[in-house]
Amino acid sequence: MKSPLLTAFAAITAILASAMATANEGSIAFTGATIIDGTEAEPLADGVLVITDGRVRSIGPAAEAGIPADAAIIDVSGKTIMPGLINAHGHAQTRQLGRFYRARR
Repeated sequence: MKSPLLTAFAAITAILASAMATANEGSIAFTGATIIDGTEAEPLADGVLVITDGRVRSIGPAAEAGIPADAAIIDVSGKTIMPGLINAHGHAQTRQLGRFYRARR
């Protein structure tokens, strides 16, 4: 006999897997943003970012972005869109380093 906890875990896993499979379907257009592309290019004012099926489809001025007719449009005027930042700094052994840090103060 399966435990209720295991059954609940299996059900939640199935629901989440189903949700993740459909989460990236369709198109979303973020309009009105200032877009910084991570190069030395000037920021693009009043830009559009279009994502289709979880992938970037286009980035550019509104007239050139090619927003699909069925896209969900999200007005992000006054906001900035830029590539993600990664925090590559971390401490794996915080317990040991914590004693060292406290001793140095």
